[in-house]
Amino acid sequence: GTNFFNGFEFNTADDISHGYVDYLSRTAASSAGLISSSSSGATIRVQKDKNLSNSVRGRKSVKIESTKRFDAGLFVARFDHFPKPVCGAWPAFSMYGPNWPLNGELDIYEQWNKATKNSITAHTSNLTGTCEIATPALGKYTGTVETTNCAVGLNPDQCGCSVKENSDRWGNDDGGTYAVQWTDEFIKVWSWSKFGTPWNVNSATPEPKEAPGLNSWGKPHFALYKSSCGIEQAFNEMRIAIGINFCGDSAGKNWDTKVDGKPSCKSSTGYSTCEKYVQALGGNYKTWDDVYFKIKDIKVYQN
Repeated sequence: GTNFFNGFEFNTADDISHGYVDYLSRTAASSAGLISSSSSGATIRVQKDKNLSNSVRGRKSVKIESTKRFDAGLFVARFDHFPKPVCGAWPAFSMYGPNWPLNGELDIYEQWNKATKNSITAHTSNLTGTCEIATPALGKYTGTVETTNCAVGLNPDQCGCSVKENSDRWGNDDGGTYAVQWTDEFIKVWSWSKFGTPWNVNSATPEPKEAPGLNSWGKPHFALYKSSCGIEQAFNEMRIAIGINFCGDSAGKNWDTKVDGKPSCKSSTGYSTCEKYVQALGGNYKTWDDVYFKIKDIKVYQN
């Protein structure tokens, strides 16, 4: 609603993932037209005009982090629009704790460039013990495993344990719903299309049910269990975060990487680096028009 941003702080620090981005304060973002809120929801956009000079931090954007920190709960986020997948952009809806990766991170909705599927990823510290995603053979989730070990020190590029969603949620201009159930026993992530969300999810008292039947949530796309991950030790004091980054350790590092058989961004844009492309308006002033989140609401349920 109109007070959505009151529950968040605006992170204006230099991006720790080396993004070509200039995160603005609430006042500056509002003045630049990058944020707005009304009774129908809140919107987060990126700067979409003019070429950038060599002296700026990057393209103007927004990164918000909840004022509250969480150690468990049921989180339901409803979106009316997801950012359009374009070369250079790196949108994310996440949760993470202080002193990364010591208190964990869960990337609920994250990808970059022209990816076609969302990846749900957990990052943990080697210092908090073993944390691995359950083997797919157990049939406890529906996503496709990309990496199994969540400890960032045991994977190339600190990639954590990742599952690719088998849905078309990524970049959907109608948005969709994401739900996270986080207890001492497990962390599960579901998603649904905007018009395919079970009634129970939108009710005043949502109750996750995996068994087939009325208002079943179905199996989650992603699941971590206590049997293979010390959840209590690995995930603590996490904040909800939403932002749109550019380039950096993901979109920039994969600039010359093909995605789902499609040409790389380097090939399709003709720009040698992500930064040069983003600096030059992405080659077209309309490039960033649809790169925005519209958030209907985010609800948190705790015992």
